[in-house]
Amino acid sequence: IEAAVEAKGEAEIGAGDVYGNAGPLLDIPVVLVLFDALPLSSLMTANETMDGERFPAFAELAATATWYRNAMTLSDSTSMAVPGILAGTKPEQGRIPTPEDYPGNLFSLLHGKAALFAHESLTNLCPDMLCLDTTEAPFGERFRLLLDDSGIAYLHYLLPTFLKGDMPSIQEQWQGFRTDEGAAGVQGEQRKQKIVSEGTKDVHSLFRENIAQIKLREGAAFYFQHVMVPHVPWRYVPSGKAYGIKQRAGLSAKGLWTSEGWLVVQAYQRHLLQLGMVDSLVGELLEHLKAQGMFERALVIITADHGASFYPGLMKRAVRGENRVDIGNIPLLVKYPGQSVGRIVDGLVRSIDIAPTIAALLGLSGAKQMDGADLRTMEPDEVKSVQIHRSARPSAIITLEDVCSLRLKTILRKERLFPRSGHGANDWFYPATEYEIVGRNTAELVGQAQRNTLRADVWQKDSFRNLDLTQQELPLRTMGRLHGLAATESAPPLAIVLNGRVATVTWSYTKDDAVLYSAMLPESYLRSGDNEIAVYAIGYGVGGSITLTPLDEG
Repeated sequence: IEAAVEAKGEAEIGAGDVYGNAGPLLDIPVVLVLFDALPLSSLMTANETMDGERFPAFAELAATATWYRNAMTLSDSTSMAVPGILAGTKPEQGRIPTPEDYPGNLFSLLHGKAALFAHESLTNLCPDMLCLDTTEAPFGERFRLLLDDSGIAYLHYLLPTFLKGDMPSIQEQWQGFRTDEGAAGVQGEQRKQKIVSEGTKDVHSLFRENIAQIKLREGAAFYFQHVMVPHVPWRYVPSGKAYGIKQRAGLSAKGLWTSEGWLVVQAYQRHLLQLGMVDSLVGELLEHLKAQGMFERALVIITADHGASFYPGLMKRAVRGENRVDIGNIPLLVKYPGQSVGRIVDGLVRSIDIAPTIAALLGLSGAKQMDGADLRTMEPDEVKSVQIHRSARPSAIITLEDVCSLRLKTILRKERLFPRSGHGANDWFYPATEYEIVGRNTAELVGQAQRNTLRADVWQKDSFRNLDLTQQELPLRTMGRLHGLAATESAPPLAIVLNGRVATVTWSYTKDDAVLYSAMLPESYLRSGDNEIAVYAIGYGVGGSITLTPLDEG
């Protein structure tokens, strides 16, 4: 396998009809940014418009672009979805994401005709000899790691729990699952750390390095970037600040959400907060293009490889039944050269239609060999239904009616879980709760102690001391453990108090016989220097008024 990978990843690109015509290209820059695990419903309001209050940059682009509101991916697998976007081909088993298996991809078609700049996170459709990018590891190493990770993921899916033992976790990051002991010594670990650097490196810095390459040039240019957010690990908030506790509960090794609704709501919350950071990246891209004098004449495309689902008892990523629109319906915003007024197209379109559109607009004959179609010339009802593949295997068939009804269901649920609180992009810090106490001083709420046996630990409590608010990483997530619950006693709802004010309300959950809790903390509740954090039990006093009982540390 490794020999085949080397051959595919390092093969020279030859000449032939697959590379398009030899005629001159339109002198325009093409900017294609692909985000990861981004369902369109996360960006939309209940009126099915782009949510400008919470995601202002996406809304700004939509105001001047063509928004294909019912765009669908054809695969829930990145290794299949990304080649589909770049080569315009349907998923097919047995292919790996290299130019040998996808010879008619955009990089091959543009070879010798345009300047090529590509940052591919998991694929290698543009060999190093063609594309200019110094921010990623060689494909041979990236793909060997992908094979290793695939094996680990498959064993998680195949083996019963009692045989998994000390297998590496697959839930805390998007690749590089093997531990230090599993790597090939120090050299292997160093190689792995280089490959998975996107998971730990500041995403803003990496994004800025790549958009800095976008500048006015003679002739055509193609700029592609696959950005691994809002995919896990969830560790960013809308301001761009990061937090250190990345663990998430409620998701099985097979990717199935627990039936405990609050854990799934918290995961959804962290996804939406990280999406706020993604919006800031889009804003930086638009600002850069305008500063370079390129926005008006450029073809700018923002999309995603696939979505994600956040329903208790359903799969997060694998396409199955009710989650098919959450996974399949992706953002597709296309700002055509010279376009200044936004429009919405509501017919079904597919991610494989992106490459033919680019190729046709640039005058490349290779578009005729693609499975997709030119978005500009498609009839509104040309695509009757879309089949999403689970990896490369045909799975769910989706109609336009499915997309509209199931997406609206998800949007309405999102609005109920996270009502608009006037905090804009930070609304996600304030999930709906029956206890309207967030922001209030504890002095107004503390009542007679009623649970003397209940105690609460706050993990990493030292991280709240001697705080510098200008640092990149802040303690914006807290976790801990409850002690002293009787066997038949249910844990009360909890108030997390920062510096004397209720910052959020949360509920506990059980894991490995331990009662744990976690919560996201609004950035505005932190202060420079030492911060006091405490956990209170929420109860009711005389007359039904809400009271708080401080919980001593266990």
